[in-house]
Amino acid sequence: MALTTTIARHFALRQIIMAVVCFGLGLWGLYDYAIKIPGQQAVWKDYEEQTQKRTDLENLRDERTLTEAEIQEYEATLAKLNSLGSPTKPGKLDRLVKGLAFVPCLPFTPYFLWVYVRTKRRVYRLDDDGTLHLPDGVWPQDQIADIDMSRWMAKSIAYVVDKQGTRVKLDDYKHRNLHLIIGGIASRLYPEAWDAEAKQLKADKADKPESDAAAAGPGGEPSDVIS
Repeated sequence: MALTTTIARHFALRQIIMAVVCFGLGLWGLYDYAIKIPGQQAVWKDYEEQTQKRTDLENLRDERTLTEAEIQEYEATLAKLNSLGSPTKPGKLDRLVKGLAFVPCLPFTPYFLWVYVRTKRRVYRLDDDGTLHLPDGVWPQDQIADIDMSRWMAKSIAYVVDKQGTRVKLDDYKHRNLHLIIGGIASRLYPEAWDAEAKQLKADKADKPESDAAAAGPGGEPSDVIS
């Protein structure tokens, strides 16, 4: 039965989560930069103006009796200050630090989605006759010259090599069941080192009789010498 890959679930989830996080952080930063922080700055400016107006009217009241219009203005100022509450003065760099700092996350959203779609479309297949179907071509079994497993145990990455020396990277982290394709090729080319699931075989036990013979004395009898 042919072996076919799909995008690895953990890799797909990672790309989708990163896209969502970048989109959320980008929108958050854009909202802070364009709406929230300018609104806070406007409220603080209004608060300062109303506070100054109240101070001016109170100083004027200490000098003379306020007119009816001035009394109404003073009461309106107090009401306005009461509605404003106690706003916090925004920092001069708030728009830059709290807003623009996250806006650059937005362009990464399509990037992670592109990685997801591209990886999902890249399908590998190994037929029963050994033909390897790659995203960029098809290699018959007799065209596959080697498979480089030097990074397999550390990074889950192998390189299949054709007779012309072309190397194609096989990344098991991104593709589900790719290890079976890698194992199928490696076990055929190096049956003494790899099995069909790309698991490294232990050293052959054929050298055990040599060890036993070395431990024996002359004539094959066990030696009584203790080192």
